[in-house]
Amino acid sequence: SCSTKTASPPAAIIWSTKTWKAVQTLLNSDPDASLGQLARGMVDDVAFSPDGISLAMASREGSIHLWDVATGKLLDTLKGHSSAVNAVVFSSDGRTLASGGSDRTVRLWNVESRRELVQLDSGNIEMAGVESLVYSPDGKHLLAGRSGGGAFWSHLRPSPRESDAVEQADAADEAGASDGASQLIRSVSRACR
Repeated sequence: SCSTKTASPPAAIIWSTKTWKAVQTLLNSDPDASLGQLARGMVDDVAFSPDGISLAMASREGSIHLWDVATGKLLDTLKGHSSAVNAVVFSSDGRTLASGGSDRTVRLWNVESRRELVQLDSGNIEMAGVESLVYSPDGKHLLAGRSGGGAFWSHLRPSPRESDAVEQADAADEAGASDGASQLIRSVSRACR
């Protein structure tokens, strides 16, 4: 027998853990890359901010949508990836959002300004599409899972301006506290200029 149900548009559904009823349905506003305006794009990942106020949605069409959880209002759309965004994760303080995609990049975003801070350099590790991301509990490390393996970054939380990050890394060098994080931020920031 045939089903008469129609396919639901790609969405993130937020359920209450008290009632187990849906309280918000957040639709991906991107048009599907293959069908254009006829269909909405796919949702590949979602992440709550640590304070639970906002939600990041990874779109297969290359965008990241930021939502207000209480109202269901779309706050902004972040663009920078050239293909599907497969993974999103907020830092423990909620100030930075990391995203990874099929374009083989990991990008860090300033949540407040909603601007891209930096695209991380995997060094000599050949990156395939990034499938998952996770910060360490102390927020000092970021792990990217990919097809066929993973890549690990130590990093400082980028400040809103790249030059601030470079100055912090240089100050750490002068104080004798240089580490991989300082070197990464300095090298990536200078490459992005």
